[in-house]
Amino acid sequence: MSFDLGVWAIPQSISDAQAMRIYEELCEENAASVRDDPGVQRFAQALLEQFPALEDLADEQIEASPWSVSPWVTGSHVIISTVWSRSSEVTQFVLGLTGQYGLVCFDPQNAVVVYHPSTPA
Repeated sequence: MSFDLGVWAIPQSISDAQAMRIYEELCEENAASVRDDPGVQRFAQALLEQFPALEDLADEQIEASPWSVSPWVTGSHVIISTVWSRSSEVTQFVLGLTGQYGLVCFDPQNAVVVYHPSTPA
């Protein structure tokens, strides 16, 4: 079992229900509701610098990784799956980055958009 997050760019505020619909579409490989954004790529680069993808790790490093599977990165969104024991650590890092790059972070476990504390909701 993993703890998942979705991250994407959207030009306006978004409700939890709208975010759930978009997240479900993204998981079905339908990105029509989101747009490519350079902030998504910068976010993904910073995320993977902090927590490298599983395929970039040596076998002996994989056990220490927070990933259940490597993040799914596109030009418009990132889908993140962490192990539960590292979910808080990764979520805090993700929120810092989404605040920095002006991106939406969606927590599908609780069906809520999650904002960095300095980001107006």
